[in-house]
Amino acid sequence: MDNTPDPAPSDGARAIARHGPIPTLDQLHALISVEHGQVRPSDVTLYGMVRDELFNLPAFFHYYRSLGVDQFLIFDDGSTDGSREFLIQQPDCAVLTSDVRYGDEIAVCYPDGAVRNFRWGLVLKSAIPRLFLDDQFAVYADADEFIILPAPIATLRELFDALRRRKAVCAFANLVEFYPNNIQDLEGDPSPRSFDDMIRLYPYFDGVPLNEIVPGAQPQAVAISASTRLFRHYRMRERRSWLDRLLLRPKPVKRMRRQTDTIKTPIVRWRPDVWLEGSHYANLAPSSDIVLATAHFKFTHDLSRRIESAVEWNSYAQDSGAYHAYKALLDAMSRVRGDFTYGKSVAYQGPTQLEALGLVQYR
Repeated sequence: MDNTPDPAPSDGARAIARHGPIPTLDQLHALISVEHGQVRPSDVTLYGMVRDELFNLPAFFHYYRSLGVDQFLIFDDGSTDGSREFLIQQPDCAVLTSDVRYGDEIAVCYPDGAVRNFRWGLVLKSAIPRLFLDDQFAVYADADEFIILPAPIATLRELFDALRRRKAVCAFANLVEFYPNNIQDLEGDPSPRSFDDMIRLYPYFDGVPLNEIVPGAQPQAVAISASTRLFRHYRMRERRSWLDRLLLRPKPVKRMRRQTDTIKTPIVRWRPDVWLEGSHYANLAPSSDIVLATAHFKFTHDLSRRIESAVEWNSYAQDSGAYHAYKALLDAMSRVRGDFTYGKSVAYQGPTQLEALGLVQYR
């Protein structure tokens, strides 16, 4: 779940605010430490950020190794559930840390000369690959996200080669939320170890096209996410910004534009002129020939624990409003033994199925 912590500024963030000129993305080496392992030349690198993700990590590493990832660069934001110990045990993983806290707001000068005041977690999504993976393709994924490739492509290396042949700098993915049939299916304490385990536990997704491909531009939303559908169905509203609340209102599909909860840009070639605008979009348009899907496992057995932790910390953006809303949603569903599924829910069968539904493309 992509909800960035927003605590009080740390000493590291205050130091940046007090001293010297505003740094560029390429001048942040001193703020990022390699706590364990080493960053090495690699054909296929995945980077990401975690905080208490032990439930997802075994399946996450197993899956991406099967796609050909040979190096993981994982930023750990103070995990206390064993995630850091798990990461340190992985021979192909370098663990990154920082004295700056994930939710601190940092002023950074981007390659276009503009100064952006982003939370440190957003800055890291561009800074880590620019500092460690110069001019290479890389994968970004959260621990609950599993990128699904088009059927003709078996590995990430093949995907990178296909993008190079098309002179594409990045590829976008439809962010497809997976879920079980019913709220009662979240009872118990499973330990998924693979993508197949995740699909067995949470097999369903909304079988509708999510975004319209616009050659030379960013994709445009043509449907809502499963989360938004559930909030509407159970009459819930997230305590979020006015823009997010506006996007949650019922409205004709044709009017929904730039709804970022249905897209991510997980594959980028990190040239000097490339960066991420927030969490979801690169500054350059993605390929219109290759479209991926990201299986997002938000509605899992671990969601209640994550909600409880977030509400206790009260350290996330909008006073942990999204987590409060998800707690209210699960409570409402529990009272009526509610379903996650609806008339257009389908069980996952493979990449070819996603292509037929307009969620994956390769041409």
